Amino acid sequence: MSRKTIYWISGIVAVILLAVGIPYFMGNGVSLPVIETDSVTKSDLTSEITATGTLSAVGTVEVGTQVSGVVAKLNGDFNMQVKKGQILAQLDTRNLNASVTESEAALERNQIQMDISARNFERTKILHTQGISTDLELEMAQAEYLTAKANVSSSSAMLNRNKVNLELATITAPMDGTILSRNVELGQTVAASFNTPTLFTMAADLKVMKIEADVDEADIGQVRKNQQVKFTVDAYPGRNFEGMVTEIRLEPTISQNVVTYTVIVSVNNDDEKLMPGMTATLSIQTWIVKQVVSVTTSAINLAITDDQIQRLEKSGIKVTKTENPKSWIWIVSPGQLDQKAITAGFSNGSRTEINEPALPVQQLVVSVISEPDASATAATRSPFLPTPPGAKKN
Repeated sequence: MSRKTIYWISGIVAVILLAVGIPYFMGNGVSLPVIETDSVTKSDLTSEITATGTLSAVGTVEVGTQVSGVVAKLNGDFNMQVKKGQILAQLDTRNLNASVTESEAALERNQIQMDISARNFERTKILHTQGISTDLELEMAQAEYLTAKANVSSSSAMLNRNKVNLELATITAPMDGTILSRNVELGQTVAASFNTPTLFTMAADLKVMKIEADVDEADIGQVRKNQQVKFTVDAYPGRNFEGMVTEIRLEPTISQNVVTYTVIVSVNNDDEKLMPGMTATLSIQTWIVKQVVSVTTSAINLAITDDQIQRLEKSGIKVTKTENPKSWIWIVSPGQLDQKAITAGFSNGSRTEINEPALPVQQLVVSVISEPDASATAATRSPFLPTPPGAKKN
């Protein structure tokens, strides 16, 4: 067996003893502190904030009616792909047709009256110039003519309005898209007296969707346009979807004294797996640094007491300290712990970048040091360690 192999085996054994942190009972009954370790890694370091939101279609339009009536035909249905101008529904037009006919008759009647009034006005003007008719008769003839002319305009406007209402009885698609919902049944009466009833809800393109996410006021300052977003939905567990922040709305939402802001995330839905109304759990990437050396944040400035150091050294583990470091970590080596001064960089809370010194990947560092649980000592003690004096052997 080579010396290098022996060195690595002894190192692994020493690291296991440190990492597991099983109390080592010495003759005086003093046990070792429990030491947990973590490895140095080199990878992208990212910071993310979490939020929840609801998926919805982009370009959603509610299709309603401006006239009242009974639904006589119903061509549109859920999930139907339609083209702009395609007929979705038809209201009963009998009353509307009657209104158009009535308006046409009224217009014709008023036009006849206007023609009579116009001829009478012309005759009165001639007689007035000859001194036969009085000024009052001339003014009365003119007033009758102007009134008849106004009645014609009013009748014409009414006819146009009734024709428009007749056209509006045919409900057509305002754009190319998909019908998301149908809120009317065949034979149902819709009333548009006070508001416009919604008959259908359409979406322009379900291959592009958006998420309206609620971001806490404590995190909104980190959110910017064009940040990358990853999210999951309950319908597809284990699958990550991606999106991008496109809008940050300024109006806050306050619920039970909790302030949130709406962030719009644009989502590509080419496979149309995502559906409107799904709840999304988001991770918004606020920053990223590429391929940096990092350790778990709990390893930074980890304090080991003098008492713990003395017990470790009595067990044969060498502990070396650095004089007055500003920041440090504890390096785990075969049979020893070394306090190493460092310069820390970016941190996302769970891991922290190490700028100096250069640390090898997979190097073990101390992440947690604690005192052993006396009640669990007997159950967790390694069988390879000596049995404490007076203890029963199983």
